[in-house]
Amino acid sequence: MVRLHDEPIVTPGVDPDHSEPATDEEQAPERDVSGRPEDGTSECDVSSSCSPVNDSGSEGVERSKRQDSIPNNTDAEDQVSEGAAEESILQEEPVRKDEDLEMPSVIATGTPVEKLELEYARCMRVNAEELDLEPAVYLHEGSELITQLKDELALLPELLDLSPECDITKTDVGEPGLSTNAQDRKLRGILKRHRKIFLCDGNAAPAPARGVVCDLDVGDACPVAHRPRSIAPHIMIKVYELLKKLLETGLVEHSESPWASPIVIVLKKNGIDIRMCIDYRIVNGFIRLSNYPLPLIDDLLVGFESAMWVISLDMTSGFWAIGMTERAKLILAFVCPFGHFQWVRMPFGLKNAPLIYQHVINNCLWGFVRLSPEEEALVDQEVLDYLGLDPHDSGKPEGAELDPDAKLPEDYLPVLTEQMTVFKRNIPMPSRMGPVLGRSSYIDDIAHGAATWDQLCNDLDALLYRLRYWNISVSLPKSEFGKRSIPYLSHEIGA
Repeated sequence: MVRLHDEPIVTPGVDPDHSEPATDEEQAPERDVSGRPEDGTSECDVSSSCSPVNDSGSEGVERSKRQDSIPNNTDAEDQVSEGAAEESILQEEPVRKDEDLEMPSVIATGTPVEKLELEYARCMRVNAEELDLEPAVYLHEGSELITQLKDELALLPELLDLSPECDITKTDVGEPGLSTNAQDRKLRGILKRHRKIFLCDGNAAPAPARGVVCDLDVGDACPVAHRPRSIAPHIMIKVYELLKKLLETGLVEHSESPWASPIVIVLKKNGIDIRMCIDYRIVNGFIRLSNYPLPLIDDLLVGFESAMWVISLDMTSGFWAIGMTERAKLILAFVCPFGHFQWVRMPFGLKNAPLIYQHVINNCLWGFVRLSPEEEALVDQEVLDYLGLDPHDSGKPEGAELDPDAKLPEDYLPVLTEQMTVFKRNIPMPSRMGPVLGRSSYIDDIAHGAATWDQLCNDLDALLYRLRYWNISVSLPKSEFGKRSIPYLSHEIGA
């Protein structure tokens, strides 16, 4: 055996205990882990190719593995050099991120501002990235779960303009090259006559419909109250602005209900604008489903064979036109970081909402029952004259108006209460008032056709008078008048 003496190479600025593996231009002494004094002396067999120079990092790794496999025969072998121990500690100690740090459960005593900042940080889990002036936007592609839940979330329409004014002169009327200017003027004149029910923003807040309210029955179900879900700081201002508009229009009000459904924020495709949803999945599970039927789409697509001109009307945010009973308001209350609110009008996402609205529109088109005397007195006299109705005769049995002195039973008309809709009062329309179009709608979408332009105008005029009687608003931008063909229920109908 030959003992070789090599001086260890020390690189300036580098800790000898944390030296890097030797390169082709450097010589590093092999670390002695056998318990011998570290005097820079090593032993090797002359017959073997022993060289103090490492040709590559892989050779150092193999040599380290061989040394680790040496059995521990002495107590000194249980000791690790100080540098190796430090490396082991650094490798085994987990890196703690900001989100792993727990916020203090008790707010330290300080000024009110300091307490507010601590509480805000604890509730909102604010970090530096969320407080950037231009926060990063993470777009998540639609998943199967979101696709399944899209019909169970109440997606609120946007409120861009609370009371938009309609310019009938800019309405798209007629078919270029097919309808004449005289025909266009005649139809446009009908729209001007009924301008009160038209809104120029399809998502504007409509006036409340007459004679109907939304009432809900959850049986003996116990109220369910969710905690508000966290909202990113750069989105909070958008949610605040939307809630403020809902309060200004009288669509929502502050609540003390034992029920509370959470809100869900959905980013639009541009990653900036938002749509606010309400998660009514739990509440819908308690609500007893209405048995009112929806029409079959195939039945609504027939009867256009002889039509040369067609129209389509879309109601403005139709569900918001229906009022709410007090118990329905409490059941559909929702919660967010800004507080606890409840709906004054029927919201989107409610299980029975399409059925309730279908009932209202069908009665408007077919003429089954009429308003109570109290509500009929609020209708424009022009509308009552066209329909031939007198509020003083509302609720009287058929033929009673012929004998004004006839004594009527005291209970001929039920007492008007909050839950007493026109369907519970059941005051029949006069027999002379039959169907206005002879066809139904699909919830808030109405389509109709006629063989001549004059017939189309007459039918449209009669329909708009009925809608004014029930105070149902129409979205002018979403409606079409005097066309050869229109899209309707994912179909193209027309001449």
